[in-house]
Amino acid sequence: MKYILLLIFTASVPTHIHAQRQLDESIALQGATQVMLAIEDAQLIRIDTTPAKEVIITGAVSINAGQNDDAYQVSYRREAKKLIIEASVKDEKSLPQRITLHQDGQDYILNASNRQDSVVQQFIREKGGYDWMSTGVLKDIRLQIKVPATATLEVESKFGTVEVAQLTPSLQVECKFGDIEVHIDPKAAITLLTNAPFGTVYTNLDWDFKKEGTLTSFKKEKIEGTLNGGGIPLRLHARFGNVYLRGKKD
Repeated sequence: MKYILLLIFTASVPTHIHAQRQLDESIALQGATQVMLAIEDAQLIRIDTTPAKEVIITGAVSINAGQNDDAYQVSYRREAKKLIIEASVKDEKSLPQRITLHQDGQDYILNASNRQDSVVQQFIREKGGYDWMSTGVLKDIRLQIKVPATATLEVESKFGTVEVAQLTPSLQVECKFGDIEVHIDPKAAITLLTNAPFGTVYTNLDWDFKKEGTLTSFKKEKIEGTLNGGGIPLRLHARFGNVYLRGKKD
């Protein structure tokens, strides 16, 4: 079992250290037929559809264990028929850094920004060292986003996993550091274009493309195929992650 221990060596840390900011936002389409989600920071993005004519964003944000949650901002703009929604940590470089020391399966989080800090040296003296260390802003951001079922959808994610529970009339997902997982009705008609240059594409659906034997994972630069003769455009690109095309169960 993995434990996370937060070590506080300064009196200035507030008592609500474990608090999370809850997101609950609705953005009306106002005539838009296309939705674009540009999410720079989120460990997990779960996407589903809604019959409403609005995008609904809920979730939980924790930055530096509750101290900098307000730095996470969601904004939007409209360009012709496209609604563009962006979410990211504002001015991340100006936020306090934390050092995480990993030792014997435990994570020790210190209010320090470099190894020479007195709290780090105190830890080393008391614990006898550490296995490895990481430095940066602590982020735990998990979003649930519902988009109108009639809108086409484009998703760009820099960090984290994107999960899609229901297809829209057209879906395009690009994920730089993280996996893409799409749940698909086996009876749906889909035209697929996908690649995972440094990962693998996995599926349990009967796509019309070449595969060796019964193997259901693929490592190719680009994979094209159709399901049930083709139909809904589905374009998925996971640069440093995997793509999972999962058939829904009845």
